[in-house]
Amino acid sequence: MQRVKRPDGRGHRIVLSPVAAYTTVPGIIAAGRKRGCLRPKEVEFLRRFMIKTVFEETYRQWLRESRLADYFLESDWDDEENQRKFALYAMACFVDFLRPGLIDWRTPNAMDLQRVGKLLDEFARLPSPEEQRALIRKLFDPFKNLHTVIADAEECRQEKPRKLSRQDKNLLVECLRLRLRGPGRAKWLAEKGFRGFGKSPLERYEEARDSMRAQLNRWTREAIEEE
Repeated sequence: MQRVKRPDGRGHRIVLSPVAAYTTVPGIIAAGRKRGCLRPKEVEFLRRFMIKTVFEETYRQWLRESRLADYFLESDWDDEENQRKFALYAMACFVDFLRPGLIDWRTPNAMDLQRVGKLLDEFARLPSPEEQRALIRKLFDPFKNLHTVIADAEECRQEKPRKLSRQDKNLLVECLRLRLRGPGRAKWLAEKGFRGFGKSPLERYEEARDSMRAQLNRWTREAIEEE
């Protein structure tokens, strides 16, 4: 991407460099359909793309750069609700890439958006990248309906509860003593090497802060009861 002067001298314009089709979401999916499956590196690309898309920073950047922000944002909603709306539409676009026409999100259809919201939450709550990649493969599978994909993700999450190490439990108790909350707690846990989520606490916070807060509070209570 380059910023170059306009020929008429009226400001600048952005010129995008060519991008290989296999490094884009539509290109990867088209290639996968042609061969009948997604390759491991392609699934990982799609997983990282989805995570990055729903990051709060991506939302902030979109607000700064998009000319559609004024039309998209709900004036009577708070910032968190509008960010949730952005994440929902990002997931809806992702599903539409994988399964064109499966959901009606442009009208939009309230029931379909509810299913997308559930899918977004389950994707964020899955305990490891392996489970997230499995979910993407199921979304790619034309014989799996969306309800089944969501149910499988929920069952996988419930069947594989994480057990905390003594070090992680001690960190949670120390967090409580220091009265850390929100992004401050996530940052502190990441710096101290907390491994309870199977990923960085900061990454987990960006994906699903509400479920993360509830999980950390539950783990903290359990750790205190064991002392």
